[in-house]
Amino acid sequence: MRIEQLEQVKQIAMTKSLGKAASSLFLTQPALSYSIKSLEEELGAPLFMRTSKGMLLTPFGEEFLSYSEPIFQHWEVLKSLGPSLAKEIPTVFGVSCTYLRLPNRLYTELIEKYRQQGVYFHYYERPIQGVVEDLLERRSEIGIVSISGVLKKRNQELFRQNGIQYTPICQDPNVYVLVGRHNPLFHSPLKQLTADMLVDYPILCYGKVFHSFITDYNLMGLGHLKNRIIVYDRAVYHDILTSSDCFAISNFGSNIYLPHNENSQIRVFSMANPYRGFHGYEVGWVCLEDHPLSNIAQDFMRCFIELTNESLAEKRRLSELTP
Repeated sequence: MRIEQLEQVKQIAMTKSLGKAASSLFLTQPALSYSIKSLEEELGAPLFMRTSKGMLLTPFGEEFLSYSEPIFQHWEVLKSLGPSLAKEIPTVFGVSCTYLRLPNRLYTELIEKYRQQGVYFHYYERPIQGVVEDLLERRSEIGIVSISGVLKKRNQELFRQNGIQYTPICQDPNVYVLVGRHNPLFHSPLKQLTADMLVDYPILCYGKVFHSFITDYNLMGLGHLKNRIIVYDRAVYHDILTSSDCFAISNFGSNIYLPHNENSQIRVFSMANPYRGFHGYEVGWVCLEDHPLSNIAQDFMRCFIELTNESLAEKRRLSELTP
């Protein structure tokens, strides 16, 4: 099957005439007839039937043409894409991230700076192995990763074997509990919560990383709660957290940019004594060792580190003010 044959079917359906379709396609009628017959043999069913009103689509032909329409639309886009890209190739910049919440201002500032130049931004959520693959396949230039202290050596070896440079940004020894305003704990004067305080509430889990944390949940005594909510969409995750009495367990990187003020819909507590042997989390960034960073990648990392430091400073300030 060729794209030309799809166009031929469309022309015959429009004109209801083999001769008129052949003329508009700059083909001889026998050549067009042979092409359609070959396509029908390939498909194993007739596309047209001859009637007193001309060449009409069979029921199969109508179904075939309806499925072909999206292909025509994409084909028209592809035909117009070449000349436009030939005039000016846009900058493509990709970032892969291990399911972390990035600061809201990050992309808005970059988009504003590069608005006139034109940039195609790509953002991918991956496990650490996926971040590595994106860098090796050149889908992304930068990776932002959160690494558990328990797995730090293993991940550093993964980076080394693949020629990837890892640079730490910040560390934290804690695990965190997130609750919304509908959870009674939201108004607690405490800074830390224990597992015993959480057992009566459903736990909310982000499905893409749930299996990575199931061991942690069990060690914290939260693996066998009666109610568990697993979602695979960030918007739904946020809506459930802010509109129910559930709670979520979060590492450092996942909540670092959450707003912390009187208007916040989510409150963050640290987990008291999460479990023996826990070494905290580290947030860092990765790139290929032999690949110099582009200007936009340098701007991205500068902005990311600045916003991270600002958020950390604000968290420390608010923590000192809280009794």
